[in-house]
Amino acid sequence: MFTGTCEVSLSRAVVPFRDPLEPAHPGGRIRDLGLGLVLENPDASRSRVLDLGSGEVRHPNLSGPLVLLGWVFPRLFRDLVRRMEAPEGAEELVRVTRPLALGLIAQVGFTPLTRPLHLRMGFQDICQDIDLHEDTAIRLALPGAGPIRCHLDYEESILVIRTGRSHPAPELEGALADAFPSRRILRTTRGEGRRTHDYHLMLPVSRSLPEMCQEMRRLRRGFLHLMARFEADRYQALKEATTAFGERDSLAYLAGDPVRERRRQGEWVRPAGSPRSPRGIH
Repeated sequence: MFTGTCEVSLSRAVVPFRDPLEPAHPGGRIRDLGLGLVLENPDASRSRVLDLGSGEVRHPNLSGPLVLLGWVFPRLFRDLVRRMEAPEGAEELVRVTRPLALGLIAQVGFTPLTRPLHLRMGFQDICQDIDLHEDTAIRLALPGAGPIRCHLDYEESILVIRTGRSHPAPELEGALADAFPSRRILRTTRGEGRRTHDYHLMLPVSRSLPEMCQEMRRLRRGFLHLMARFEADRYQALKEATTAFGERDSLAYLAGDPVRERRRQGEWVRPAGSPRSPRGIH
């Protein structure tokens, strides 16, 4: 844990980060992982970071607290830069960066500092299976009430349900209580002038990766319950697709055999500190 001003260059560091465009994409973009390789860091407010999920360059502000997960060795760093400049672009790059990210996350393991990253990965799987589009969010259509949009606040472990309605939605409130039993649900308002009513569903703070895997399964079942209630045809089509192709579950993969992944990725990345102790930079 570092406090005060840190003069160490972050070039080649792997850090979780928040996309500066996230207000326009609450929950983040579906291709992004929010785990990045720092390419350039002339100062904390002008960083170039390669998102290891999408293979695309982002420009986050790294002047706040940081969690340093590890360092990419120079040989791999040069190879990634070369691939970035190749005509194939991000699609080819992701074939390398995604396994790299999974390998490093497996090495570091589940900790309070990496919990938001694990939560994002788990929710991405649900979104890709249920409602694949450009954002990490799930959209549902309520008959007579319009669409709702659901995304996760990964830092606070809150499911945010946005309605766009200027008054409460009793039918939705009842459906949420049925879909997510025993979960605390808060009604909130947002905006100025014509304020809209949203709902916050408080998720338990997982203390281990198996606990988070179970919570993601409960969350998935809740969304399927809502879809079966409000969009029966869509639910049936999704059920058939899931039966044929199965469900994504990146967290179960990480929990299943991290040793195998560490062996495969060991020559690529040096974790920060001990394998289970990512460093916080303040």
